[in-house]
Amino acid sequence: MSDGYFEHAEAILPVEDVCAEPPSMRDVGGTAPCIDCITDALPKLGSALWLSRSQPDGVFPRARLLPRGVVLLDHPALNAFAHARSVHAFGALTSHGPREWLEFRETNKRVVAKLFLLPDTDVYAWDRMLDGCRVESLQPARDCGGAYAVLMRAALSRSRESWHARIVRLPLLRLIGLRVLGLRAPDRISALSHEAAAAIAREERAVLLQG
Repeated sequence: MSDGYFEHAEAILPVEDVCAEPPSMRDVGGTAPCIDCITDALPKLGSALWLSRSQPDGVFPRARLLPRGVVLLDHPALNAFAHARSVHAFGALTSHGPREWLEFRETNKRVVAKLFLLPDTDVYAWDRMLDGCRVESLQPARDCGGAYAVLMRAALSRSRESWHARIVRLPLLRLIGLRVLGLRAPDRISALSHEAAAAIAREERAVLLQG
């Protein structure tokens, strides 16, 4: 799935493309989720559904300067991760069962990416990420198919950018002074996860990419 750093290690980005961490990053409830911590936690999740806005290949590669060093993003779909300034955790009850996801937002609160928990996701690793990285989970709503869904569809329909959904795993390569966050297709996906991913993509008005 990747066209990135692991296959083309010489593709190092210029210094001006590194996004420095802002001095203040506040989430719901006044917590301060740690992007650095989330980066380390992502590989432990296993399979998950990644939603990102479509980006031209010209913006790739990207990186981010974090307290523990530079994180290089080796896939265009991860470009949104370079711009995130806050992370919000959500939960809802849907016709397909409980749903949990993260929203990565820019300073202006614009959502640039979402990460959804799937049946194949390691739920214990997910919970540890939320707790350890100080991401506050909201209480599940009673129904995700009513007013919430209507508002989401209206917001997405106004967006000029298309959304892409991918079932992925997010490996992390550790080098001296550098981490490389990857995006790969999982080795195996259950039928239940496929069904859940398709349902989420439909509700989010996203194109579910295969492979």
